[in-house]
Amino acid sequence: MLRLIVPFSFVLLLSGCRIEGIQVDDDDATDSNSDSNGSTTGSQGAGGEGGNDSETSGGGAGGAANTGAAGAGGEDFGEWELATGTLRGLETPCAFGVVASSPHEDVLITGAVGQGLWRSEDGGSQWHQLGTGSDSVEVSNDPMFILFDPDDPNTFWETGIDGPGIFKTSDAGVTFERVGDVDNVDYLSVDFIDPDRQTLLAGADERDMLHLSLDGGATWQDIGQSLPEDCTWTEAPYVLDESTFLLGCDGIFRSDDAGTSWARVSYAGGVGQPLHASDGSFYWASGGADGLVRSTDDGKTWRRVTARGVLNPFPPVELPDQSIAAMGLTALVISEDEGNRWQRVSPDLPTNVRGFLYSGPRQAFYVWSLSCVDEVVGDEIRGYGYEP
Repeated sequence: MLRLIVPFSFVLLLSGCRIEGIQVDDDDATDSNSDSNGSTTGSQGAGGEGGNDSETSGGGAGGAANTGAAGAGGEDFGEWELATGTLRGLETPCAFGVVASSPHEDVLITGAVGQGLWRSEDGGSQWHQLGTGSDSVEVSNDPMFILFDPDDPNTFWETGIDGPGIFKTSDAGVTFERVGDVDNVDYLSVDFIDPDRQTLLAGADERDMLHLSLDGGATWQDIGQSLPEDCTWTEAPYVLDESTFLLGCDGIFRSDDAGTSWARVSYAGGVGQPLHASDGSFYWASGGADGLVRSTDDGKTWRRVTARGVLNPFPPVELPDQSIAAMGLTALVISEDEGNRWQRVSPDLPTNVRGFLYSGPRQAFYVWSLSCVDEVVGDEIRGYGYEP
């Protein structure tokens, strides 16, 4: 079901089209022990009725443009509406590397190089700068990722490159503090089982370093030397508990001893952050257009649930009705059967989309692109109302 999102003013109709999973022939599969040479190229098992029973082995090469079809045409999905608002004209070398939606309230957060972080409480019409408190340090990196504390609406972490790696706020962005001395961080994961948030794992930008903190980020150690040689980029870690970690690195690795040793558990998946769904399962995107893999045993084993050529390699999200949303090749799509079949739910994607999210409080999707032309043009962030 679609609905209006304030301040957008449009009426959208959705009739829905389904995309059947594609079955991969047996001779298109590769053995899980094959050499990936830094990127995985084969696959075994895919979507369709039989895809859920196929083991994963061999992933995909990184990077894919928004080309190809993610559903049959003919439906009128309306248009994406601009949500850059008052950020238009902001002087910055590049914007926007990240947009995030609070799970607690109707709040969007984004960041621009040299201009710190910004907050909107009206769906992207008005934006207000964060970190303006007298005791705040400057968020002086190229923002890449924002991680909200699931239990505290006032706490979130920001990571970035080309500068200090991690900042944290405990007062909803009035003030920020730098977290330790690590630089150039893509993604961060925190042990949210621990009420004291002591275990943090940070992935380095385009390097084989992996930063571990056991004291809430006060001090860090590089545990990258414990990784296998075929793990070269450690950007996407995930902490299950103080001793169990997952890592996206040319596939997926798992550690049961706090990073002392690692085992490869899948050649597919590992692109961006995984989705930890409300049913306890994990979904992880694969490189290229190689689809999603899913785990129901805390990442010990993975099965491919979506075929090649259906999705772009961006992290999926879970909607309030437990359906899974992903970025198709030309539009956003949802699955109500654990990634097996997909239904188109949005207009065609704008060009050069860098990511997408769903705001539950706003009941809307947002997409954003990266613009590096010395100021915000005004079309980098767009929204689309969608009620599951």
